Formats: sequence, C-alpha cells, structure tokens
Amino acid sequence: MDNNQTLQDTVTQVASAQQPNIQPINNSKKKITFILLGVVVLLLLFVLSYFFYFGHDTVQYISKQGGFSVSYPKGWKIVDNSAPGYGSSVSISFSSPDLTYQPNTISAGGFFVISAQKDNLSSIKYLTTHQGQEQYFTPTNLTPTTVDGIAAEKGTNIGSTLSTIVYFLKNGYLWSISYSYPTNQSLTHPEYIKEFNSLISSFKFN
Repeated sequence: MDNNQTLQDTVTQVASAQQPNIQPINNSKKKITFILLGVVVLLLLFVLSYFFYFGHDTVQYISKQGGFSVSYPKGWKIVDNSAPGYGSSVSISFSSPDLTYQPNTISAGGFFVISAQKDNLSSIKYLTTHQGQEQYFTPTNLTPTTVDGIAAEKGTNIGSTLSTIVYFLKNGYLWSISYSYPTNQSLTHPEYIKEFNSLISSFKFN
C-alpha cells in the first residue's frame, strides 16, 4: 500500500514537472496586447488632433458694409477696400500666399474679389455692354447658378489674366464674385477652383 502510494506520488510529481507553465506566456501576451492597444489609441488621437487643427482650413470674414459673411482659405491675405459713395460700395480681395505679379498680369497663385456696385441693370448679362466695361468684363459660357439662394450667372473671362466670375443682383446692387489666375492655368479647373467654389457656397447675407 505504501509502495503504491509512493509510486502514485512519484507519477504525479513527474506529470506536474512535465506540464508547461503557461502563466508567464499569457502575461506576456496581455502585455503585448495592452501595448498595441495603447499605440492604436495614440495614433487615433494624433489623427483626430491633426484633422481638428488642420482640417479647419477656412476663416470666416464678416462684412458690415456688405452685410454678408463668407469663409476664405486660411493663410490668405484679405484687403477690404470698400468705399461707400464711390461707385463700388463693396470691394474685398482675398489673395493666395503664392500670388506673384508680373507687369499687367499674374504669374503665380490667384486672388478672389467680392464686389457690389449700385446699378439699375435689369439683367446680369447686360454687364458685358454696360458703361464701357466690356474691356474688363466679357464673360463667356454663362451658366445659371445660385448664391445664397439668389439666382446668379457664372462665366469665364479671358484677358491679361483668366477669371471665373459669378454675377447676381440684390437690392439694386450688381454683385460679382471673381477668381483671377495666370493664363498658363486651366480655364476650367484652375489651381484654386475648389477654394473658390467653397467661398461661393459659404457666402451668406446677414
């Protein structure tokens, strides 16, 4: 009986000695899992922070003179030359950081201009022959569009620079929102056309 018990104890001890100790392995896997999860969380926080900071790529501008607000690209230079009583009551330009001039033309970059002029035009199309301005504004390929829900027309102008221009009438004023760029750029898809379209979409009267 004692011999059998001794033999059984010996077998139990041998079996226990042969059984692998998996506890440290499980602990190692848990540590690796926690480390990987931590890395993933840090990456997600970095990505979210990046898009939160850099994703806001526009700045809102409010014109008290014009009674409207608009969002323009961050980092662009804005100049407000609005002068009540001097023909064009609203004249605001937004210039890209890479805007470069050569004599009578643009060699790089581009700029947007929002302007409003007191006028009695019955149709936006009349601008092409109004007060001799055809030398500056001869939009072609006019297509209907809207600005803040107001019927407008959009066209292109070819001159010393290229321009995409949107016209509309409101309260007796002829409004125009234009984008001028170098002649070496595409007439239909210039460099900052997305920013220009976003500016038009953000245009709201107060």
